[in-house]
Amino acid sequence: MNMTIYRLNLFLIFFWTFTTSSCNNPFFEPLFKVPIDTVNSDIQKIIKTAGIYIEGHKTPIDDKVITSLTIQLINAQNTDISKDSLIKVQEQVASKVKGRLKKPLQYEQYYIIFIKRDSTSEKGFFPHIFKAREL
Repeated sequence: MNMTIYRLNLFLIFFWTFTTSSCNNPFFEPLFKVPIDTVNSDIQKIIKTAGIYIEGHKTPIDDKVITSLTIQLINAQNTDISKDSLIKVQEQVASKVKGRLKKPLQYEQYYIIFIKRDSTSEKGFFPHIFKAREL
């Protein structure tokens, strides 16, 4: 559990540093072939969640800008499964979302994270990044 929190904290520090250092707007809105409700419905068929948030980002690294799509799955059900099974679910979600984009290569990487949220706290667990060409 401590390793998961460490990974999340490391990602958040990395993400915050690069998005705040960007001169331009760091958000890069995804353009879908279908309405966002259809995308959310497709994800719900893979894994039931209380909420889904999808955001695109541009992160400057050296002389290059990396585009990434973050997909947060809020209070997902049935996450008490093996690590391999969680990765498989994340890959299915990323692949489905990529397939719904107008330009499938719009993002170079897909960051999928499960978020547990209640009335007093929010914590993430088991983040995973997929390269677009892996999907």
